[in-house]
Amino acid sequence: MGRSSLIIDLPRFRLDAYRTTFTRGHSLKEQSKRANKPPKFTPKLFGNDVFTLYTDGGCSGNPGPGAWSYVVFNGTGKEIALSAGFVQKTTNNEVEYLALIEGLKAARTAGATKIHVLTDSELMVRQVLGEYRIKKYELQQLAIEVQKLRSQFLEFHLSHVLRDGNKLADWLVKKCLSEHLRAEEKPSEKAE
Repeated sequence: MGRSSLIIDLPRFRLDAYRTTFTRGHSLKEQSKRANKPPKFTPKLFGNDVFTLYTDGGCSGNPGPGAWSYVVFNGTGKEIALSAGFVQKTTNNEVEYLALIEGLKAARTAGATKIHVLTDSELMVRQVLGEYRIKKYELQQLAIEVQKLRSQFLEFHLSHVLRDGNKLADWLVKKCLSEHLRAEEKPSEKAE
């Protein structure tokens, strides 16, 4: 793959403590403060023994700096694992695959044998399910890794959801990317 991935450990947080909604009339500064808090999110459940995995990836530029994230819930809706990672130079599609790979690894580590993956990348869903051809070599290699991980589950389902149905993973990507880019800007500011 030739790209390095740096995992940024986000502090564990109780999502309940950060519930908030955006309302019209708030200043941009107030909305920015609220954007640092996780969105209200209730995972879809597919049975007591089926884990749910939400994944997302995004870039600032394409290619450019990117981030991936995943959130794993057990069959009762309890959050089991979440993580986000940064990649210095990547594409949107590559970080979508990285999110899926890292999320599947975390789910297996947590003991999942049945999993339902939800992602807002329709292209990746169709490629993994064999509906679309994968032309780019880097994506082919990532897809091979996904297939290896997929075979470790007794049941594997992959579905496309709209971004609104993937709020928490989307928020994690944006938070990881913005924090990393902000950290990169600070040293150059001191040099001036």
